[in-house]
Amino acid sequence: MDWEYRNMREIIGIKEPGAVENGLHARVLGYLKDDGLAWVPPGHYMEGEVYSGKKVGPEKVASTWATCKILRSLSEEYKRTHREQDRQIARRNFEALRRLADWDTGRAYYTGGSGAWLDGKWVKSQMPTAALEPIVCYWEATRDPEALVFARAVAEGLLADS
Repeated sequence: MDWEYRNMREIIGIKEPGAVENGLHARVLGYLKDDGLAWVPPGHYMEGEVYSGKKVGPEKVASTWATCKILRSLSEEYKRTHREQDRQIARRNFEALRRLADWDTGRAYYTGGSGAWLDGKWVKSQMPTAALEPIVCYWEATRDPEALVFARAVAEGLLADS
């Protein structure tokens, strides 16, 4: 959650990021692939198996949770800097999250919650979904009208699910 470094810098009055913040931000962005999703080792989805020493599943899975966190981070950064590159990457994240959503009567939801995605299906579900807040943050930062429509659909989907 690299936006915390920016917040800490603002609190103590430091303008420019340091080496650790820059390194962490580069690492976080390094998870993103051309499809707009964050691809990570599956360990945090399958902790029990991994910690017991088993080799589980694929080397990497798309993580909706990590993709959402990166969308939030990029949105927060764009609010501060209006750097076009951050907006473009955030837009790609947003589009990827929208593609993964299932739809029912105008409501959007994630069958796998914040789980792992691979080869067109949910590999491991993880509830609840983490998508709504980052999508709203993206809309607040960019005023992308598609994001507001999608945020409303996700909110309706979450309410319908409960």
